[in-house]
Amino acid sequence: MDSMQCATLLSNRALVHGKLFDWQKSLEDATDATIHEMEWPKGWLRRATAELRLYKNQQALASVTRGIACAGKVAGQFLPLITECEAAIYADRDLPGSRDEDPASAPERIAKFRDEGSKAFEQGKAGLAVLAYTRALYHRSMMEGRGEAVALSNRAAAFLKLGLPSEALADALASSEKDEGW
Repeated sequence: MDSMQCATLLSNRALVHGKLFDWQKSLEDATDATIHEMEWPKGWLRRATAELRLYKNQQALASVTRGIACAGKVAGQFLPLITECEAAIYADRDLPGSRDEDPASAPERIAKFRDEGSKAFEQGKAGLAVLAYTRALYHRSMMEGRGEAVALSNRAAAFLKLGLPSEALADALASSEKDEGW
C-alpha cells in the first residue's frame, strides 16, 4: 500500500474511532496518517479533532495550523475547529500551566490575529490568513462594526485566493451588513 492510501485509510479509521468516542485511538490513527502524508489535510483535521476532545488544545491549534496550510479547497472544513480551538485556548488562558502565548484580553487578541492574517495574506499563505481572521472573529462581540466588517472582508479575500467562492461571498455579504460603507 502506498503512503497516500495508508494515510487515507488511517484518517478514515480515525474518523470511525471518533464516531465511537474513542478519542485516544482516533488520535493515534490520525497521527499516523499525518506521519505517512504530511500534506494530507484530512489527517490533520482528524488529528486536531481528537486532540480537542482530549483537551490538548495547544496541540490541536498546531494541528489545525499545519492542516489549513495544505488544505486548499477544503479549508472551509477547518473553520469549526479553528473557532473551537480559539474558544478552548481563550477559556484556558488563566489556568495554571497554560501555554497560551497570545495576549490575554480579547481586544489585544483581535489586533494580533488581524495583523497575523494580513501578514499571511501578503505572503501568499491564504490558509493561514483564514486561520488568523477566524480566530479574530471568534471575539467579534468585542469588535466595532467596522472592525468586524474589515476582518470578514479580509477573510473573504483569503477564501477567494483558496478558490472558495461560496465562503468568500458569505463573508463579503456579512461584511457589508456590518458596515455598508466598507
